[in-house]
Amino acid sequence: MTTYELSRSAALNELIRAAQACAENPQDKSLARELASRLKFMAVFVDQLKAQYRSSKELRPPTGLIKELDPTIRQEMDRLKSGLKRVDRWLDDRRQDHLEEGCRACRDAADALLGAFDRLRQEEETFTNYSRSPVVNELAHVAMGVANGHAPEAALKVRLDAFYTFWKKTMGDAREWVRSPAENEQVRALAAEVPAEMERMKAGLKTMSRYFTDKRKQHLEKGVKEIAAAAERLLDLRGQILDASSPRVMCPRCSQANPPGSRVCGSCSARLPELTMGPASTMEVQSAAPQQERFAYLVRLENAVDAFLEQRQTADELRPTVEWFAANVRQGKRSLEALKPPTSYPSEEFRQGAEAARKTMDEASRLFVEGVEALERFFCESDRGLLDTGMGRIRAGAALMTEAQERMRAMGFGPPR
Repeated sequence: MTTYELSRSAALNELIRAAQACAENPQDKSLARELASRLKFMAVFVDQLKAQYRSSKELRPPTGLIKELDPTIRQEMDRLKSGLKRVDRWLDDRRQDHLEEGCRACRDAADALLGAFDRLRQEEETFTNYSRSPVVNELAHVAMGVANGHAPEAALKVRLDAFYTFWKKTMGDAREWVRSPAENEQVRALAAEVPAEMERMKAGLKTMSRYFTDKRKQHLEKGVKEIAAAAERLLDLRGQILDASSPRVMCPRCSQANPPGSRVCGSCSARLPELTMGPASTMEVQSAAPQQERFAYLVRLENAVDAFLEQRQTADELRPTVEWFAANVRQGKRSLEALKPPTSYPSEEFRQGAEAARKTMDEASRLFVEGVEALERFFCESDRGLLDTGMGRIRAGAALMTEAQERMRAMGFGPPR
């Protein structure tokens, strides 16, 4: 094994490369600064890793595997931190053995940790899965952990509060969506079920909260069942509404059925035939990796504008959809503006990629806002050219947002396509 052989950890590899460059050019001050930057990032990374491990161990069932691996994990985390300190000593006295021994210790510790975490992850895959929704599944696991006596009550309280905040926002979105024009009667009938399921979810939250009054674990068990059942029904409704608003697109090359609104086949990448109707925007309980070939909100707006231009809708009938779309655009803009960039990055290339993606998102957001402003002006000025202008801006924004998302996927953020 060579001194500067790379690790399974991408973040650590950046440090190892920087250390090797310093070993080959010890007098280069710019390389020394780069190494110092990598060390700072890795120190923060290790602290975060320790905190995440402590949190996950606290909530995890006390299986034989976690008891077996815990001493090794704590030991390897200490060895990783010790290795970073050894590399850091090179910045003071330029002894090459600091780099060599430090990098070797870091690499061996990181690979041992990744191996241990892989084993824990494999075991977790055998645990009970309460819901297809990750956010519901996590809440359920923590609640049952409290019921079984191995998870702290404080952890459940935090997650209940966070879930209730999530529920309130989702309920508001659902009510707004139900008030929007439906694509057809089947969609209208399915959409009418959404608020009732959201209320059932709220009832489950209240049931779970009763545990903190009388400490009866039956409240947790019953609440988990109510919330999980509501989440599953909501996910089923989402799929049915998508199918009802637009049929799946069959690929002419391989016969794969693709989600409504797809432009390219997910199986063979062939271009799909265009449809006159697209998928509805739906209220979602977060699923593990929803496939989003197109922005469903945009498809719904396009359908409404086309219906008006073809005289199948009046301006008054178009207005609620435009107002609904505009509200989502402005909320998205506020969320993007509130998103702060990280203070450090694993590499310069990574930083440049992240900043480029953010710049693209900001430009997409600007185009979205300009587009909805043009659409809103149409209702005051009755100039149909404003509809063309507005939709042009919005489509351009959607293209840029897709570009930014693809860039982030390529950097390892979000589910692969």
